[in-house]
Amino acid sequence: MRQLILFGVVGVTQLLADTLIFYLLLELSITPWIANSLSRFLALLLGFVLNGAITFRQPDNTASTSKKSFVRLLILWLALTLVSSELVTLASHHVSGPHLLLAKLGVELVLAFVSFFISKTWVYR
Repeated sequence: MRQLILFGVVGVTQLLADTLIFYLLLELSITPWIANSLSRFLALLLGFVLNGAITFRQPDNTASTSKKSFVRLLILWLALTLVSSELVTLASHHVSGPHLLLAKLGVELVLAFVSFFISKTWVYR
């Protein structure tokens, strides 16, 4: 349960960073697909460091941030980013402004649950 709570705290931090960067990139007239991909990548780096150091810390109190775990995280990120970017782009054809940000938040919330279980069992092991 502790890991899920910490993952949630890190996830909220990532989500806030992701959403802010996404918004700023949209304001620079970058397409939703590219803005979403870039903002998710920057949030990924933040989450990797925080989750490795805090959430999935090893029993010997060392961080779980090996090259192997980073490669696994990149694979997971790529798959989830493709899903996220497609859904956000689809939403952008129907809504804009604050409604698009809410749609993005909804997509990311659902994907966060998927990410937790894959991270716990595959990425940071």
